[in-house]
Parts: sequence; structure tokens; C-alpha cells
Amino acid sequence: MNYILIIPSFNEEKNIKNLINALKKSFIINDKNCTKIVLINDGSTDKTKEKIKLEIKNNKKIILLNHKTNKGYGAALKTGIKYSKNKSNYIIFIDSDLTNPIKDIRKIKKFMNLNIDFIQGDRVSAGLDLLPIRRSFFTFFGNKFAKLFMNMSINDYTGGFRAVKLSLYKNIILKENDFSIIMEEKYKLKNKILSIKQFETKINVRSKNLRETTFNYSIPLIFKYLKYCAKTAFVKKNF
Repeated sequence: MNYILIIPSFNEEKNIKNLINALKKSFIINDKNCTKIVLINDGSTDKTKEKIKLEIKNNKKIILLNHKTNKGYGAALKTGIKYSKNKSNYIIFIDSDLTNPIKDIRKIKKFMNLNIDFIQGDRVSAGLDLLPIRRSFFTFFGNKFAKLFMNMSINDYTGGFRAVKLSLYKNIILKENDFSIIMEEKYKLKNKILSIKQFETKINVRSKNLRETTFNYSIPLIFKYLKYCAKTAFVKKNF
């Protein structure tokens, strides 16, 4: 099964060299199943775009897609989905700050070979001890709440490290441009998914040398998460 790796990035100039070096040293750079590694610059206001271009020069496997202005994490994922349709069997989403272990894509591949529709990273079972206390609290209890309502046979509903069979997005329109797209996606795909699996993955600490993460559990974001939890509760599952 072929896959395309999507990596959204915003104002990550300090981490681009580390990211691309890690990609080049990983197994996926020579993995024939990985057809493209797509870095999406979401309208960065620093030198992220220029540094990506420099680091991927003459590399045919790693490409850059660029937003002229910052549209948001969800918008970057939608750009990745649009690019990937009809080009591969699966799409994998991973963060640009290396908090998701690239090596865990091997775990995803095992499920891809079994033709699983939706493959979700499980940070909860692996432990959230490396996260800041506030984020760890919201992530743990938020996922307990989501599991109760969304009922999709996984432990981690809010994690972005996942693989999705691209055919599932047919006739699906994702609207959210922020982090709530992760929940919107589950709501809109639930009744299309025929099989689902999860893999344990330990989320790493974001380097202190990098800018502070743009992710935070703001009140508007929490309300969006709750909205999709409630709506998903009424969607039939087929797995």
C-alpha cells in the first residue's frame, strides 16, 4: 500500500533543518511505499519557506506546498488531502516539530498492509507525562469524554498522528481551518469507515529552542470539540 506523508508547518525556521535531516535519515526516505513527503508551509512569517526550499533542493521525494498567508492547521491538512487524492492509497499526518516519532510509521504500515481504513496514534496509552500539566489534563480527560460520545473503538481522538485511506474523503467536505478539523474528520468519516485500528505512540517534548506551540485548548476550540463529539454520537459506525 502506498502512502503520502503530510507535514504542516508554521514559523518553524529553527526546526526545519532538524526535521528534514530526520526525514532523510529515517527509513521512509528509501521506502518505496512512501511516494511523496509533502511539507506544507502555512503562510509562515519567518524564513520557514526559504529554509525548506534550501534543505530539499535536488530531492525529488520531498516537496513543498505553500500558502501565501496563514490559513490555519486545518487548512494545511486540507491542502495536503487535496494534493494527495488519486495519487496514493493512504495519507499520513505527522507534526513538524518531531514530537511524533517518525519510526512509528512502521507501526502504521503493518495496518496498511491489512487494508485498515483508519489508523490512529494512541498517545493516551503510551502516557502523557512529557506534556505540560495543563495540556496533559485536557488531553486525558478530553479523550475520555470523546470516547464516551464518539464511540469509535480508539483511545485518542484528539491526536493528529494518523493514517487515513484516501478513498474515504470522496464526497467529503471538511470546513474547519483550525485544530478542530481532527474531530470534524472523525464525525464526517465515521459511517464510511469499515475498519479502524490504533497504534501506541509516545508524544515527545517540543524543543525549548523552538517558538511556543500555537496549539492551546482555548474556549472556542473546546466548544468545537464538544460539538463534534455530540454530533458524532448520532452517527452509525460500521466497524
